[in-house]
Amino acid sequence: MKSWDATAARVLQIDGFGRKTLDGKKAAQRFGLLVEAHRKFQAKSKFMSGSNQEENEKTQLLDDLVALVDDHTSIKVEK
Repeated sequence: MKSWDATAARVLQIDGFGRKTLDGKKAAQRFGLLVEAHRKFQAKSKFMSGSNQEENEKTQLLDDLVALVDDHTSIKVEK
């Protein structure tokens, strides 16, 4: 949880960040929700092949994060 607390502290320093408070627990929970929502989006969009699917910066970043989470999970399982 120390890493999430440090991440939350850094996020609070970003100009324009809308929240006054953020702790590691809330940051971790929000990250998990974003990853879960993106996984659902990926599952739904793979059936839409051939359609004009817009690939924006947010989608690309979430694709990268999901891949990193999956890699981390597989490494933990191997140990």
